[in-house]
Amino acid sequence: MIAGGVFLYLTIRKVVYKQIDNSLITEKTIIQDQIEQSDTIPDFSASFGREIEVKILNTPAHKVQIIRDTLIQG
Repeated sequence: MIAGGVFLYLTIRKVVYKQIDNSLITEKTIIQDQIEQSDTIPDFSASFGREIEVKILNTPAHKVQIIRDTLIQG
């Protein structure tokens, strides 16, 4: 029963993290498209109090996407 509980926990965690990653990539794409089209940043302030930080880079961005959870370290 313990092994089943651990397996269930890890499976649910993987599914949730994958969904969060997909949501972050979608939001990144929306922001990127808006910046490219109108040189403005979309207003996400009404979206559940989310805080989005946009940094202007002086060097080219890397194609590798690393998504980290700043609240939960695991």
